[in-house]
Amino acid sequence: MDRSQISFRKGHVLLFAVAFALLQAVLAPRTFAQETLQQNVIAGVSCSNSNNGTAHVLCLEELNNLNGNTPLVGGVSWQAPNSPAPGNTGAFNAPIEPAGTVDQMTSISMSSGSFTGMPGCANTSDGTGTVICAIEGANNGLYGIAIHPQPLGNLTEAQTTSPLVPLLTPGQVLTNFNGGAPTGSPCTPKYPCNRVSAIGGTPSCAATEGNMVICGVLVLLQNTLGTTVNDLVGIAFDPRVAASSTNPAILGLANGTNFYSNPSCASSNDTTGVVNNGKMFATCAIVFVENYFGATATLFGASFDPRSGYNRGALTVSGSTNYGQDPSCAAPRDNKGAVICAIGLGSGNGFGTGTSSTMFGVAFDPIGRTTSTISLGAPPAGDGAWESFACASPVDANDKNSVACAAVTSTNKILAINFDPRTGQDPVTKAAPVFAPVTFNDPNGTTATFVSAPSCVPENIINNQITCVIVDSFGDSVGFFAKIQ
Repeated sequence: MDRSQISFRKGHVLLFAVAFALLQAVLAPRTFAQETLQQNVIAGVSCSNSNNGTAHVLCLEELNNLNGNTPLVGGVSWQAPNSPAPGNTGAFNAPIEPAGTVDQMTSISMSSGSFTGMPGCANTSDGTGTVICAIEGANNGLYGIAIHPQPLGNLTEAQTTSPLVPLLTPGQVLTNFNGGAPTGSPCTPKYPCNRVSAIGGTPSCAATEGNMVICGVLVLLQNTLGTTVNDLVGIAFDPRVAASSTNPAILGLANGTNFYSNPSCASSNDTTGVVNNGKMFATCAIVFVENYFGATATLFGASFDPRSGYNRGALTVSGSTNYGQDPSCAAPRDNKGAVICAIGLGSGNGFGTGTSSTMFGVAFDPIGRTTSTISLGAPPAGDGAWESFACASPVDANDKNSVACAAVTSTNKILAINFDPRTGQDPVTKAAPVFAPVTFNDPNGTTATFVSAPSCVPENIINNQITCVIVDSFGDSVGFFAKIQ
């Protein structure tokens, strides 16, 4: 299948990295040292934290193959700035390295084919320091991989990579759908419904309470007439464990077919133990347009767990005009199950491209089945329009309700804002959210520009800091940190 046959081809999510400072009363720009992590990056990067008490940032990237063959999958870990001193250890005696240390995994080849895509990653909760990612393979299938580039503790899997295992492959027929299969019936062995034609977008993943991660991805499905529709599909998997009837666990969400963005997923759970029996699940924001000609877009907040089959149905928020770009979501640390997202309003071409006039914040609460919104406004005069957003949940003993987002403009400016749509405030200042200008000094100099949007993570043992990675126009992924004070 060539690109012309896929009307909902993903525009690789553009991830711009940011450094920012949020002061208690006044937001002010800060500059931090940046560090090159990897070179020859094609599109973008997805990162997660090690989640094992060592403050490593682990990222997966698609790399150009200098031999001219198909692209490579490359992984890297970075010891976050302001980490505890070397000599301290995390789970299983995993070492903390000198701040800024970079460890790269051995790159592996993608399967043969025409193109690949940008990954989605999330950490595991087993203390191993492993991050699991999903990435589109060159044959238009979805593959899973577990990476652990950082040094060894008492474990044997450190500094190793799992095989690149197939999750969804062209020709595979999906049978498990919530709410009815999207392509109808009857289905026959000769003309099966819901045959995977290709991956239709960039995956996004969320952690669970165990070893698996849960990812959401658009999938192009072929119906009995040979045409394709796109559906949001949930996948729970662990590539370190042998494939079985439950690994991967796949659930077609059947929320509709006219999706117009990639999903952004974060973890939710009901601490009362009622929803999904208290197990963590993914809540993903994704844009849906009922009719392409003049219709106003809707932002879906879909919650699901393929392991249990949980999928009660999406919460929805309609925009006053069409949503632009892909959403970016994170879960605040208040343990209430909500997920907070940022997205643009006005213009935008979907799939991470185009510009928007207004930044819009949305909170989806799948436990209480409520939504909250806040308009965060336009960029300051002279800074152009919004191009992308990246959000993460800061670690702050005095603030467990907020999500901090970095917003990139069409004039290559970066601004940061901290907010909670449920209260309409910046939970740190207890006042209306305010944008702060951000300074980023690229190691490649002033001629370097942003070519991807940020992937930022909080380190659970570093207070008031978000650690991020960006891809620049030289094809380098660059790491930096942002203090939240």
